[in-house]
Amino acid sequence: MICISGRAEKVKVTAYKILVSGTVQGVGFRPTIYQMAVKRSLRGYVRNIGYGVEIWIEGRVTDCIDFLKSLKREKPRNARIRRIKIERNKPRGYEKFQIVQSSPTKLEVDITPDLATCEMCLKEMWDISNRRFRYPFINCTHCGPRYTIIKELPYDRRNTTMRVFKMCDDCRKEYENPLDRRFHAQPVACERCGPTLELIMSGEIEREHPIETTIEIIKGGGVVAVKGLGGYHLACDAKNDAAVLRIRKIKGRERKPLAVMVRNLKVARKYCEVYNEDYLEGPEAPIILFPYKGGLSRFVAPGQVRIGIMLPYTPLHHLLMEKLDVIVLTSFNRTGEPIIYEDKKASELLSEIDGILTHNREIATSCDDSVGFILNGRLHLMRRSRGFSPSPICLPIDVGTCLGVGAEEKVTFCLTRGRYAYMSQHIGDMGGPEVEDRYLSVLRHLTSLLDISVETVSYDMHPDYRTTRIAERIEAERKIGVQHHHAHIASVMAEHGIVEEVIGVSCDGTGYGDDGKMWGCEIMLSSFKKYKRKLHLKYVPMPGGETAIREIDKMAFGYLHAYKVEYNERFHDGRYRILERQIERSVNTPWTSSLGRLFDSVAYILGVCERATYDGEAAMLLEAIAFRHPSSETYSYEIKDKEIDVGGMLEEIINDKRRGISRREVSKRFHNTVTNFLCEGVRRVHEESDVSKAVLCGGCFQNQILLLNLSKRLSRLGFEVYSGEFVPNNDGGISLGQAIIGGVRCRESCV
Repeated sequence: MICISGRAEKVKVTAYKILVSGTVQGVGFRPTIYQMAVKRSLRGYVRNIGYGVEIWIEGRVTDCIDFLKSLKREKPRNARIRRIKIERNKPRGYEKFQIVQSSPTKLEVDITPDLATCEMCLKEMWDISNRRFRYPFINCTHCGPRYTIIKELPYDRRNTTMRVFKMCDDCRKEYENPLDRRFHAQPVACERCGPTLELIMSGEIEREHPIETTIEIIKGGGVVAVKGLGGYHLACDAKNDAAVLRIRKIKGRERKPLAVMVRNLKVARKYCEVYNEDYLEGPEAPIILFPYKGGLSRFVAPGQVRIGIMLPYTPLHHLLMEKLDVIVLTSFNRTGEPIIYEDKKASELLSEIDGILTHNREIATSCDDSVGFILNGRLHLMRRSRGFSPSPICLPIDVGTCLGVGAEEKVTFCLTRGRYAYMSQHIGDMGGPEVEDRYLSVLRHLTSLLDISVETVSYDMHPDYRTTRIAERIEAERKIGVQHHHAHIASVMAEHGIVEEVIGVSCDGTGYGDDGKMWGCEIMLSSFKKYKRKLHLKYVPMPGGETAIREIDKMAFGYLHAYKVEYNERFHDGRYRILERQIERSVNTPWTSSLGRLFDSVAYILGVCERATYDGEAAMLLEAIAFRHPSSETYSYEIKDKEIDVGGMLEEIINDKRRGISRREVSKRFHNTVTNFLCEGVRRVHEESDVSKAVLCGGCFQNQILLLNLSKRLSRLGFEVYSGEFVPNNDGGISLGQAIIGGVRCRESCV
């Protein structure tokens, strides 16, 4: 009873059952709910369940309503609420509010990605009076390993690789205290009870001062493997030419850029033009490409004007970088193989390096670093992995349970359940048995965690893709082939929640077309259900087939031969007479409309790149020399019979080169011309269809000049322009498009 104005009245009491789904496990959600409830004198419970968190509150009506209104506002920083279901109930008479044991069911849970060390943990780690002073595995509910230590769900310690570490009394008190920042932080540990470090060197193991010794090796020009969250990295002094070249030799990476880690933002600004720092400092902590100022070894990123830079994202990294300015930190793997994450595999390669800084916390699944760039203040991922995967993508429609197996390079797969898509981490290029084995291992792991039984498998139409052959072996009710560029467009549509028809501009290196030719510069009218090819680059021969992707002089010769352009300065020996006969007799000479191959050809004609040692190298070098060049000049082209003819452009490029026009100027004119013909193509399709949403996708739109200029041009013309952001534009995003197309076709055929 409560007295109001001299009268005794009953307090109105009610109860609510609240079901919350999203990223709400492993981010401190339950202790936050506990604190919110206790503050409002509410009773009941909170617990993890298969599809998220279940909350029961009961108490005064006003307190319950205030709790409900504050739920989204007071949630933890790293929580992502995607759905709240509220049911009003009769009170059960709970005496207090509790955090109760998790439900063992597995339904629709979101798996939390690994998160960078939070400011509170760093403050403790550097505090000499704190019991975790300089402890290299400090974490709390706001940070630390998540996905890479989970063996099964729900996300409780017994289901992670931390289960072998028995908590000491102090850690146990924190773990069991709902008011503590480490309440149910599954990786919680300290020096007394948690993982330990050691530095393995040839003939000895250093356990007393492993970090200090590692720093000495790096400063002395050595190379060390460092165990991270999702695998091992190779580290060396980024200013030491010999050390950087040694890493390149170990990896078999001739010229592909290497990522660097810097101590802090101040150091980052010393070497790069840093902007939008929030992305660099965020909990995902990706590698981000920034304009390069200089000061590092010339072998870090040969020929590039941007370098990939990251900040320390684990306590071990922070301790390592305490006395280091900048280091190369790149995945420990050989070219064409996945990142090494097993201790035994790393130790087998000890003879090639000077030491392995490792620990005894097992990695359940490998996970490479994420990589992206910032354009117009927005992050565009080129590789979606640590920090992002496997966080779900909310789909605009329900597609059931589908699997998109991905493409052949930059491979990911995508699992869907209803209106949510779960993309795997980056796995690699399907070039050998090691990558295929890793692919299948990650697929088994994530399928098990999500408890998904796949109904539909979608795969690329290219008959020789290894992922297509994997799809053939997977048991499912339906198997659906999806055209490569349609999948690219659908991926962007899915990410941005677009359900209506769009004009898709899909440009990349290779995609198997409906006519058996190699597509790669396609302007389509597209929905999830269907697509219609409206315009494309004119077909040219690709002598040598896939060998022309690396031997780009072959591709350039194919272009000039197709357009009957003479350029004997670069094509005069007997080798090209053989290629000419090969083209004329159609021997191993597929036809292609690829924009990526056009970039390769122009790069070779200009002498920017003689041979591509990695995917997209020629195009990246061509972009680099045009970077920030102000020219607005263009070359000629024609659009006729639904084909884009660039013969005039090639002649003018060769004439400019003969006249001594700088490669920088020619490259920028080329970029401007590509922007022009793509923009005109979109405008023509709009005039026929009245569709005003434009999607820019495919690996060519990792080119920031092209993406920025075409986006601006189309926006000025009134188009709504979309491109991949948290889903890569390149083939790393293909699996999402495959999955949603497969799901839509399946639902349509079942109606």
